[in-house]
Amino acid sequence: MHRTRSDHLSVISQLIDTTYADDPGHVLVYLREPRTEINLWVRSSPVGVHPFELLAGFRAPADSWAFGIRARGRAHHLDEPGRVTEGITTTFLVDRHGQEASVLRVAEVATVLTGPVQGTIADLCRRVLGVPTPPAPATTNHLWATRWLDAVLAEWADPERRRATSACLGALTALHPATGGEAIEDLSAFATLARQHARRWSWSALRHARPPLSLPDGPLPPAISTWMDDGFFARWSLGAYPSLDTLAQDLCGLLGTPLGPQLLAAVTLILEPSPTETP
Repeated sequence: MHRTRSDHLSVISQLIDTTYADDPGHVLVYLREPRTEINLWVRSSPVGVHPFELLAGFRAPADSWAFGIRARGRAHHLDEPGRVTEGITTTFLVDRHGQEASVLRVAEVATVLTGPVQGTIADLCRRVLGVPTPPAPATTNHLWATRWLDAVLAEWADPERRRATSACLGALTALHPATGGEAIEDLSAFATLARQHARRWSWSALRHARPPLSLPDGPLPPAISTWMDDGFFARWSLGAYPSLDTLAQDLCGLLGTPLGPQLLAAVTLILEPSPTETP
């Protein structure tokens, strides 16, 4: 039976999963363009070094057919906080046409995954080959709202600033980058300003911004953000912060009434643009 490239990827991903089951670190997989046979190179990465540190900015040679990573991690059960975390590995391969193959192993059980894989490992492999990653959100509203709530939480956590932060809605809105430090009490006016700010700063504009976008762990070097595409950059930037839902609910409880509900209402307005606004 004639095997397609997709078949080859699937077989190789399962072979890598089984062969390197005892490898303590991550494993990098590189396949050259097949002619009469598949040329496969495999390299173990140093233990404790994330593949992003090794591969960000790297482009595979022109004769590369596919690239992949076998990555180790831990499974955290958010619905069962007391449950012991389990070791997991994910083997992901992608070729230059965007065809993918992946295997998830939990303990001794391996499962061949179907459908597109999301996450940093998959995005890394795609960009190494120059393959587009899944698209970014339509706007940067979510990112700016998250950064705003993160700034509010930082202010509230400082005992010397907590009283001022909790004084009124304007003290909160002044912390949003769209306001330039101006206190805006009207929720509708504030949300409109925030959405306009997001439209000015598309994902592409942020990715190429100089100086680069600041993130909690430091900005991405320009060479790395340029190597990414908008989808990878968006997921990386959003992933640098706690989830927006978590921040909003935590702050709602900390700020109390009426500021907590007002803050939730502001976030809702920001994320639900008025249909009368021009994009």
